[in-house]
Amino acid sequence: MKDKRQAKILEIVSQEAIETQEQLLVALAEAGFPTTQSTVSRDIKELGLGKSPSGGRLVYMQVRGQLGYSLTDRMMRTLRNALLAVDFAGNFIVLKTFEGGAHAAAAALDKLQFEEIMGTIAGDNTILVIVKDQGMVENVAKRLIQLIDR
Repeated sequence: MKDKRQAKILEIVSQEAIETQEQLLVALAEAGFPTTQSTVSRDIKELGLGKSPSGGRLVYMQVRGQLGYSLTDRMMRTLRNALLAVDFAGNFIVLKTFEGGAHAAAAALDKLQFEEIMGTIAGDNTILVIVKDQGMVENVAKRLIQLIDR
């Protein structure tokens, strides 16, 4: 439920000018996710949302990190801790994780929003990353390796 609620929060703040947590609470309730202010506050922190100027107002939006993508510390740790190996062929990258770690790692990877990545498919201990173009695969694989080696 938490993942779905947080995904809905990201959708809401990307489509609406949300200035306050109260406005976000109302929007979530209207979308079928009734929750409390303290839960929304935690979600905002975990999702790395911040307020930025838009149309003369300060509204919630995902704040981009130093590496050029949004990802919470918890998700970054999950990705780093879960990934064991990176290999690639054609326009595919295969990521090996510990048993049961692929889904969480794939969710974190999806949050990276690499333009080159079309999508991911997670099994129990393997993630298939589909890259748009074969010429981009080696570069994306290197970026993933650097990301987990930090």
